[in-house]
Amino acid sequence: MHAERFPVSSRMVASEGPMLWPSPAQATYDKRLTTNIINWQPAAQPTAPPSQFTMPPVTKRWKPRSGDGYIAWQADLEDRLSTTGLYDTSVQEPPTLEQTQKAYPHLSGYDLFDIYLLGMQGYNDENTQLFHVVKSTIDLTGPREEADLKYIARHFHDGMKRDGRGLLLWLKSLRDR
Repeated sequence: MHAERFPVSSRMVASEGPMLWPSPAQATYDKRLTTNIINWQPAAQPTAPPSQFTMPPVTKRWKPRSGDGYIAWQADLEDRLSTTGLYDTSVQEPPTLEQTQKAYPHLSGYDLFDIYLLGMQGYNDENTQLFHVVKSTIDLTGPREEADLKYIARHFHDGMKRDGRGLLLWLKSLRDR
């Protein structure tokens, strides 16, 4: 059987509350009304996917100084970045004022700069998340551990911000040595 579909004219749904469908004995009819009174409630809105997915734990961390396991690490990392929506952040430069000016040619002065600052804030937030995702997949233990941790703190920390893209490029450069 094929159910007949009717066009939806409202995003509201009826709910069965008290006195929703009164019995005929309780009902008083007003000839001015052509429909029964229904207790309407907003329809349940679809929920957006969560911004943070539960990631499986990293089973084996990559040791950048050894170089072994780089291909498996890179594949796992790219999966994690695409799942969290951070893949683009890992490959793109931060926004520039010139790019913002091209994207919003009708704005100038303070308005343009405000839009640029919003873009930079979004990039910095994502770049910090990227840092934590990347750092959770590496193992720096070994004779250079302390030097590597100091290098990371000196080059990829800026107050509360972290440079995940910079960390990723540095790790890839260690593999090439």
